[in-house]
Amino acid sequence: MSQPALEFEVPRERAGQPLDELLLAHVPGRSKAQLQKLVRLGRVLVDGQVQARSHLTLRAGQRVRVFFEAPPKPAPSASAVAAAAAAEVEWLHVDEALVVLNKPVGLLVQPNEKQQRDTVADLLVRRFGPIEAAPRGEKAGLVHRLDRETSGVLLAARTREAQLFLVDEFRQRRVEKRYLALVHGVPKVDRFDVDLALGQHPKYEDVQRPDPRGAPALTRCEVLERFPRAGGGEGRALILCRPESGRRHQIRVHLAAVGHPIVGDKLYRPEGRSSASKELASHALHAAEIRVRHPLTQRPLEFRAPLPEPYARLLDSLRQER
Repeated sequence: MSQPALEFEVPRERAGQPLDELLLAHVPGRSKAQLQKLVRLGRVLVDGQVQARSHLTLRAGQRVRVFFEAPPKPAPSASAVAAAAAAEVEWLHVDEALVVLNKPVGLLVQPNEKQQRDTVADLLVRRFGPIEAAPRGEKAGLVHRLDRETSGVLLAARTREAQLFLVDEFRQRRVEKRYLALVHGVPKVDRFDVDLALGQHPKYEDVQRPDPRGAPALTRCEVLERFPRAGGGEGRALILCRPESGRRHQIRVHLAAVGHPIVGDKLYRPEGRSSASKELASHALHAAEIRVRHPLTQRPLEFRAPLPEPYARLLDSLRQER
């Protein structure tokens, strides 16, 4: 029986070569014409995406997978992924002024040009209705954000008064947030602060970077667990992060800047890596806990969200190998 599939990584010395030449070098017993036909049939994937051009040039580190017996099932569309994530939302707390939810990985918080439906904002408006007195962009009641791949605790208001109160609490830094980040490498100290101003990258709109002229940003970090044998000896560490400010991608950029990028981060991956870690499909950042005063009673509240199963399973496997 012939093998059903074959997978390889593009070596550095073959970077820039066309796909069919790379296939010819790595797939034994097949002619170039046969391999080109496999490409046309949609049986060749590059970094998980079907490629239909035999002459596509590839970069070092890209993953190529060839299916010989049957074409792979197409990957779910972005809208299908978003809809599935939306169905997994766990409502942690709901009252007349405050909503707290556990946002799953893959769920966008606010609509953008590419996706208008199946966002947190969309779910909030559908379930609770819009906040009538709020400006157009704030009618869902959102008062802070999480990245699409970041899971965990997210707050929203149900009235304009509650919304303004919570926004001011965040502005005055009275809201305490705690994140769990699994990172590359093993920090030598148990506690450290990252105090680096952040600004937008001049070339890439979605990328932030340390910039002394940017907005001040401070993240306090505490190492909870060390896994020195993980990652082929590179090591991994589980870090509790407490951001004192709320800049875009703050924790991700800060940890990468001190040499400990988050596992699975596709934007801020380790220097020299051509792709994100294969240990986890999403980046390993989770908003685990938030402490906030209730908008009506001002009573201190604390909400926690459990780790997503893939993240928890990865940690369990690292503990067993330690």
